[in-house]
Order: sequence, then structure tokens, then C-alpha cells
Amino acid sequence: MKRTLASDIDGTLLINGEIATTTLDAIKLLKEAGHSFILCTGRDFANTKQVFEQYDLDIDGLVLCNGAFILDSHLESYYEKNIKQSIAKEIYDAYDQKDGFYMAYVDGYSTYMDRYPDFIDQMALEVQKVSKEEMNEKSGEIKLISLIALGATVDEVEKIKNQLNTRYRNDIIAYRNQTFIDIVPKGCSKASGIAKLMDKLESSEEHIYVIGDSWNDLSMFESYPSSFTFNHAEEDLKSYVKYTVDSVEDCIRHLLEKN
Repeated sequence: MKRTLASDIDGTLLINGEIATTTLDAIKLLKEAGHSFILCTGRDFANTKQVFEQYDLDIDGLVLCNGAFILDSHLESYYEKNIKQSIAKEIYDAYDQKDGFYMAYVDGYSTYMDRYPDFIDQMALEVQKVSKEEMNEKSGEIKLISLIALGATVDEVEKIKNQLNTRYRNDIIAYRNQTFIDIVPKGCSKASGIAKLMDKLESSEEHIYVIGDSWNDLSMFESYPSSFTFNHAEEDLKSYVKYTVDSVEDCIRHLLEKN
């Protein structure tokens, strides 16, 4: 029976900036057994491509921008949805000059910032540094806004996320990803993205396995029974999954042993 593994990237596949050799070997076994492998992430295409090319991952589709941008196995656009321009501008104006806050616009293919922390050049992520005017020009084609709150606690970030979801509940949904907040158009999530790809792959819900490490993976956990997170994940998050494991390869082992 053909199955699909949908995996988050940061904190799940990439640990301290690298994918372990044991994880890569397990993914190879998964593919050799005839199963599908898709990546589900808040990243844009450029920053996802650098991962699957560097590690030569054989993928069957990409759920990017937390479900707002989906590419099929040929890396062609299969679905995309933008945040309303007026909402993007309003959120930008609210946090653009706020101390300790930084904002990134993601148009699906690239990530843009006009203000960035000192450590941005040391980050593994590729960011296009643009002017304030260029940010304003981009506001009509944004699929994800990433709000970075330096020095804020998890509780503080959670509070901001809830405030955004209350104020803009008809237009966007905000997810907390550790101490980042990812904002996407209403109706977009990793789970909705997986569902759209599964229609194309003609795979049923019971044959889908999902794994992630943070709250922007919650939609996957709630939608698919074969859900996995890590033993080191936040305790509250673990209550939403069926299985906790030490590694992605443990998840793949479980999938391969399933009759």
C-alpha cells in the first residue's frame, strides 16, 4: 500500500542546520519502497530548494508558506493565495518601527526584509534586503508574513498571535512557530496544502503520515491520524499527536513496518 510522508523542515529534518545521514538513509528507503515524500514548511521556494538540492531529496511536492503556495512534483505552481494587500500593509505599519520586531514578506518564491537583525547574515536562510518602498510595492503579492519578536518569551509571542487572529479573523490566520509568528491567508494551513497535493497524488487520508515539531504543524496533527512529533517537543504540543519519536527515521521505520 503506497503511503505519503509529509515532513516539516526546520527543527524536524534540519537539526542545527543539517539533515543527519541516518535521516537521509531512511528517506531513501522510503522512496525505494515506493512511497511518496513531500515537504511542508513556512519557507519560500528559494529557501526550500537549497535544502532538497543540497541533500538530493527525491520529493513528490512542496507545501510552502504554510499552505499558501503549493508546487507539484514538477515544481510547477499548483495553488497559491495572497494575503489581502490592505491587511499586509496594516500589519506591516503596526510592527515596522516597533522596537525588537522585524518583519519578512514572502511572495512564495523569495523572502524580503527592509529591517533585519544583526545576525541575519549568519542565518542559513536567503533573504532579499530591500527598501521600505520596495516592501510597499511587494505588499500586494504576499503569501506569508513572518513576524520576528527578538527577546520575547513564548507566552508573549502567543499573546500577539492570539491578538492577530482575533483582529483579522476573517482574513488571515497566524501560527506560532517557536518564537516566530507566521501569518497566512485565511483557509491556508499545512493540512489544507497536503489535502490539495493528495488529490493530485490520488492518496487517501489513512495513507498519510505527518511529522513536525512546532505549532504551525498543528493543522497536520489534527487532520491526519498518523501524526508524529518529537519527545523533546513542547509538552502541550505532544498532546495533539498519536506518536512521539526521537527522530524522523523512527517515524519512517513505523511507516515501513505498517502492513
